[in-house]
Amino acid sequence: MKKPIKNFENLYEITDDGCVVSIRTGRVSRGYKSSKGYLLFDFRRRKGKCVPVHRLVAEAFIPNPQNKPQVNHIDGDKTNNKVENLEWATNSENQIHAFKNNLQKGNFEHPNSKLKLEQVLYIKNNCVVGSKIYGIQTLAKKFNVCNSTIKQIIQGKSYRYINKTDSIGKI
Repeated sequence: MKKPIKNFENLYEITDDGCVVSIRTGRVSRGYKSSKGYLLFDFRRRKGKCVPVHRLVAEAFIPNPQNKPQVNHIDGDKTNNKVENLEWATNSENQIHAFKNNLQKGNFEHPNSKLKLEQVLYIKNNCVVGSKIYGIQTLAKKFNVCNSTIKQIIQGKSYRYINKTDSIGKI
């Protein structure tokens, strides 16, 4: 199945498996691989209007009623741009997916990181300022970090891409 590409309706179409088709010539392109492993399509070779192919597929074929800003590859393969492998996601949902599926090693994998993703979620979901059981000092002791680390997490200064509503399991 093919649909016109937004802003290039008279020039290109996108297929549901991630091929860009020139309307004028019928030429098919899967794009080229970026340094990060995503397939990109360059609409204007000289001006550098490069767009990720997975985004073109999602915009054409997947409704986005919640207006989520990112497109996630469900199987983790950045080159699999088939519509059934894509979904709209928030940055937080995309990050959680990457960590859960060992697709990305970030802050939690750093040798100096004291907190794991599950612990950050626990802090965000349970911290009650002033509480003796779930207060900043108690949680800091529980996870062996400074009070300021807990404050930065609940204020959104650290781990801001992790939302309270995310879930990954129990501690």
